[in-house]
Amino acid sequence: MSLKPKSILKGFNLRKLDKETAIKALILLINNSENEIIREESIEILGEIGSDSMSLFNILEDLLISDSNERIRILSFNLLKKNFPSEAIRPITYAVQMENGDFLISLIEFLEELEISKAKKFLIKKIKSFDKIYLKFILNGSNLKNLDFIELKEIIFNYIMYLSFNSLYFHRNKIPLALDFYDINFL
Repeated sequence: MSLKPKSILKGFNLRKLDKETAIKALILLINNSENEIIREESIEILGEIGSDSMSLFNILEDLLISDSNERIRILSFNLLKKNFPSEAIRPITYAVQMENGDFLISLIEFLEELEISKAKKFLIKKIKSFDKIYLKFILNGSNLKNLDFIELKEIIFNYIMYLSFNSLYFHRNKIPLALDFYDINFL
């Protein structure tokens, strides 16, 4: 049997592989393959096979927190939330502190499902890590603890937009400079 995610799933479905062997093979692919598509398929198939073993939780937690591929982090998050809803809170709250892109929105939506007072604490902690000048402008003297969950979530979404526009502005102003430099060197 070849070591490809779909062939592992086929072997599992045909009962040629037991659940534990299939999971170990998929984990081997996730940890050792350089092909991102194979890694992604392996995580998706882990979700189809389903498992609630703590060794799988530890692997998914590690992928969520430290993998450089955002798609891998998202798939790991979805599997953690599906198979380990209560255990997933700790790594997801850590991921909220580390993320600054679109994936942050999904993480926050998961927190929204939690008890609101816990979720507010996580959001306040995340907001306090933002650029101080931006925070001073947005808060305008308001206390974060006095804001409700929706207002805190809105501050985070606006900050993501701010970062996107800031990046766009930076690139828009640097491209003409690079073209001018190219023109000078071309002469």
